[in-house]
Amino acid sequence: MARRTARGAMVGAVVLTLALVTACTPDPEPTPTPTGFASEEEAFAAAEATYRAYVDALNRSRTDASAVPPPESFLSGDALTQSIEVDQQLADAGLQLVGPAVVIGIQGIEWRAESASIGACMDYTEARVVDSAGTDVTPADRPNRASLIIEVVFAAPAPLIVQSNVGDQEC
Repeated sequence: MARRTARGAMVGAVVLTLALVTACTPDPEPTPTPTGFASEEEAFAAAEATYRAYVDALNRSRTDASAVPPPESFLSGDALTQSIEVDQQLADAGLQLVGPAVVIGIQGIEWRAESASIGACMDYTEARVVDSAGTDVTPADRPNRASLIIEVVFAAPAPLIVQSNVGDQEC
């Protein structure tokens, strides 16, 4: 029984980490460069395109480990380190994530010359945690949706995701 409780705690931790990893939680490390964007709308569009491309790459990597581009190419610094650590924790526990995370919507929050903050509403209904036997071990009480606040820096040669936090708004 203690083994089942420990495994349940591990699965719960993995699911919580999934929400954070989908957005990451790092400190900015790349050197930002001026964007040259003519407007906030262009900056928010670039941040949104970067995040959507990351989620698409992450979803592709769940079905094909050699998918290009790798999701890590959209991350930097601590975000990249955290992504690698979570992948290792899942592997060590004999767990894997299957099914897509879906971006329901994105809105601009704040724009600066070197970065933009965007809010994303994510749907994890089809994203599941499975064990090595293929058994779905996703906690029944896991929320299917989460709001995230994502920070994207405009670094050369392309924008990078450097921070993500679970938002306090429902989506």
